[in-house]
Amino acid sequence: RFLLCCGGFVGAAPELGALYERSAPIAMPSLHVVGEGDGVAPGGGGEELVRLFCPARAEVVRHGGGHFMPAGKRFVERYVEFLDAQRE
Repeated sequence: RFLLCCGGFVGAAPELGALYERSAPIAMPSLHVVGEGDGVAPGGGGEELVRLFCPARAEVVRHGGGHFMPAGKRFVERYVEFLDAQRE
């Protein structure tokens, strides 16, 4: 199991609160794609979500754009590298 998350954020709905109240970080490998200009995910929400994951297993790809997954060569190579590592 793994997570590849693009534009993710911690939701503000009270019903979701129990999901975020964890005594230990989420240990699954994760790749978070965070846009510095994301106007959809609440301010800093992507970084807040990353903090819920084990730092040793959470990787972050930051880009200067908004709420999207960049498709440039260097980004795609990074996604493929992460996905390939999950098959091992």
